[in-house]
Amino acid sequence: MTKKNGVATQIFTLITGIFLLLLLISINEVQAWEACPPDVQVQSSNSNTATSITFEVDSSAPFPLDIMWVDQSGKMKKFHRLVPGQSYTQQTYVGHVWAARDGSNCEYFEATKSPMTAHIVVDDFPTDPAKGNNKLNNSEEHFGTNIYSDVRGWRVVQGKLGCSAYKPGSGPIVVFNTPPAGGWQIVYHYLNTSGDISGIIDIDKASFPQTFYADGEWVYGEFPLNLRLAAKEGHSMYTKIGSVQYEESLSGATAALLKLQECWQQLSGWTPNSNKAGTFAFTGN
Repeated sequence: MTKKNGVATQIFTLITGIFLLLLLISINEVQAWEACPPDVQVQSSNSNTATSITFEVDSSAPFPLDIMWVDQSGKMKKFHRLVPGQSYTQQTYVGHVWAARDGSNCEYFEATKSPMTAHIVVDDFPTDPAKGNNKLNNSEEHFGTNIYSDVRGWRVVQGKLGCSAYKPGSGPIVVFNTPPAGGWQIVYHYLNTSGDISGIIDIDKASFPQTFYADGEWVYGEFPLNLRLAAKEGHSMYTKIGSVQYEESLSGATAALLKLQECWQQLSGWTPNSNKAGTFAFTGN
């Protein structure tokens, strides 16, 4: 009887251990996307207990993700890039923090004693335009009344100006735009002034001087590849046009720009076999 009880106890302990491991894995599959450092202060703890994390990027992800290690001072170091559908196992130590990075967005994972699996879904909290606030104000309707998608805090709309992305709220202040003919521009709400205006866009520590054109309500600037790449990796964008200043968080900008690319290609009917040039978020002009 004692022997049977001992075996039963061992089986119960084994089942409990498996359940806890599965629970741990499950917990680490449902992390929230947050800002990357320095906006969020996270860091690894000191440890010499070896373990591992297996990173899996869901095949539905629209772009590759960088796997980063956050060191003991909070600095990030790139270890690997995973394309959608790929996975790989990283040897690490208990208490070390790792992140899957999408531009200025990060999903964090802290290594535990038991090897864990981090299944990463990029749009695991999408906003469904059909369920959200679809009532656009006049300034939003300037860019389009057809809501193409809501993604990572940005709204993408289609209209006569092509495809445009902005953060919904009282109205668009800063807008990324792909005109119907292709290309990129950045647009700001700027009242009662017309003509050329000198300005500068600062993304983190990089500066991009340029000349904007104002039409009395909006001011339009160039949005070339180097500026789009800076927006992809940056945290905050500060713009000064004449005496007016704007500030915009770039959280979610990577997803917004890629969704704009998708929107324009759908609007224009562009395909890889098209004779005309395509509009791409992070390549080309």
